[in-house]
Amino acid sequence: MQMNIRFLIASAVAPLLPPLLIIISASATSVHKSGLGFALLFSAVFSYSGLGILGFPGLYFLQKSKALSVISLTAYGAVAGSVVYVAFLSLFALAMGVAGTEGILSSILFGALAGACLGAGVALIFGWISGIRFLNNKTNPSI
Repeated sequence: MQMNIRFLIASAVAPLLPPLLIIISASATSVHKSGLGFALLFSAVFSYSGLGILGFPGLYFLQKSKALSVISLTAYGAVAGSVVYVAFLSLFALAMGVAGTEGILSSILFGALAGACLGAGVALIFGWISGIRFLNNKTNPSI
């Protein structure tokens, strides 16, 4: 996979969406902000890890199969985001000492839905910044 400057900028900027949304939601509400720094760090680590572990291989696969477009990347990002966010919620709950199985199914479903939205958002931003075409017309630039 050939990289250009837009790819590098997209790789640096797009995964900042989840931590940015945490900051916005914390600022807009009156929740106690004592764990905000930990949540931001944990979110950023998972966001960049998700890009590296699931995002780049998916991008490579879509490009090699000549199916790369913003639409296909966003769909893939939604699936990958679900996986990453459910893992994030699970490990964050363990790190914060939350125990118990009450409401676990609803938490997983919420995590999958929220993760799909976040993953799609990160993928959409990544595709836009890196210059991937909206529709696949087999002439996407090498990224």
